[in-house]
Formats: sequence, C-alpha cells, structure tokens
Amino acid sequence: MPCSIESARGSFLTSSSPICSPILAPERAAMIVATVMVLQRLEGLSDRDATERFCFDARYKYAAGGLPFDYPSFAHTVLVDMRARLARSEQPNRIFERAPRGGQRGQVS
Repeated sequence: MPCSIESARGSFLTSSSPICSPILAPERAAMIVATVMVLQRLEGLSDRDATERFCFDARYKYAAGGLPFDYPSFAHTVLVDMRARLARSEQPNRIFERAPRGGQRGQVS
C-alpha cells in the first residue's frame, strides 16, 4: 500500500498532544500545519515559502484535507513553533516517520 499524507495524518495528532494549539480546534489546526510541514520538507522550502504555498497553491489546500481555496493561511512562525513543540515531545519525528519519502512523491491512494 503506498504511503500518502492522508494515511500519515491520523495517528500522530490527538487533542491531548502537546503540539496542538489551545486557540484553534486542536486536531484540525495541527493537521493542517503538519501537512504543510511534510510538504515543506518534500519540496525543500523555507518556512515563508511553505506558508505562501499554502496560501496560494490549491494543491496544498487539497493535501490539507480539501480545504476551500479561500481558507486563511497562517504566519510562518507557526511552523517554527510546531517544530519546537515537536522537539520537546516524546516522538519528535512522528510527522515525518509516516510521510512519503522522496521516491513516493505524487502517489495518491
């Protein structure tokens, strides 16, 4: 079975996860940011470039759960904060452990 962003989402984010924001719906906000982080790593983008892609690229919105194109973006510093929260957690690489590797780009299941 090919690995996809969709299959990687479910198990690493829960409402009790230390990486979730208390302001937004925890699962949804963390899932969106985690998806952008995975795409960022796959494409070798800076934080600013990744959040800009999320703002203007329909493919990023689709990968983040089929969000409408006008769904609001977020500041690039959110990615910095997420990485810091992940680094302090018990499983700091959990987002990337289940994400597609370089040879699996473009696969949709």
